[in-house]
Amino acid sequence: MPGFPRRKLSGLALSLLTLLALTLACSPGDSGTRSIALDEGWSAFAIQNAEMEAELLRDLRASAAGANDALPWRPIETTFNPQPASALKAGEPRTVWLRRALPAALLRDADTALFIPAADQTLELWIREASRPARLIYRSVSAGEGEAHDDPVRFAGYPWHMIALPNTAGASAEELLRIRSAHSNIGIPGTPRVGSRAQLQLELVR
Repeated sequence: MPGFPRRKLSGLALSLLTLLALTLACSPGDSGTRSIALDEGWSAFAIQNAEMEAELLRDLRASAAGANDALPWRPIETTFNPQPASALKAGEPRTVWLRRALPAALLRDADTALFIPAADQTLELWIREASRPARLIYRSVSAGEGEAHDDPVRFAGYPWHMIALPNTAGASAEELLRIRSAHSNIGIPGTPRVGSRAQLQLELVR
């Protein structure tokens, strides 16, 4: 092809072949490959002060999934501006935790990922399994533990998050999202989804 570098042509062909492979592997006719919308079954815990969050972290690190929680988790209908967070004062750094059971069958696949369309404003993902306490497996650019790294004003916009999930999780595994915001809104706008990374990437570009 005159005027078109062979190296660029090879790269384009490789990209097209990769996209074709993803399309064939994640065909809409194969319902077993579709991702699962995590649009219900959530509960929330709004943090009022540092002592309350310290108590929550002690509980998460000391108990496995399915344990009886002494803390007041509340069922919610939406992950965006959940009801318990309404009592927190907007314009100041505030924290809300969201939790939900994860689909057990998908967690046996090493390619399983969690897709978060956006977070308002910073995000951490913790996983708590039946056999072990909670552990932190993902942190957005601005989020962090401790006062020196926990200022939501430093958040880096509203990117989506594609997070690999551990394939050691069992039937009672839970995901826990720790979200901080100094904005008038807090939480996850849109619907989180879980599935194979390839399928989630394909759904993202459709």
